[in-house]
Amino acid sequence: MLKLILYSFLIISLCCSAEVITANKPVNCYSVEDVAKEIKKLKEELVFSDFNIMTDDSTILFFKNEVTGTWTLFEAKDTIMCVLAYGKQNKL
Repeated sequence: MLKLILYSFLIISLCCSAEVITANKPVNCYSVEDVAKEIKKLKEELVFSDFNIMTDDSTILFFKNEVTGTWTLFEAKDTIMCVLAYGKQNKL
């Protein structure tokens, strides 16, 4: 229990004392319909999705094709999906 309390204080102190660096990065955004067509072509399947607490109004989605190794990471809001990153042959 003591470890949990100490760990919590460490995380809180890091979050509150760390300098925030903002970077603007261009991303490509498409309609949900266009993304669905492309994902189908790549035969990627949804592996993970979750509400993005940083923005309060978007969802993060991770798609992957286990056979080819391709993957795509999206941020979605309303009817638009933006490609945050994509790649091939990831390793964990």
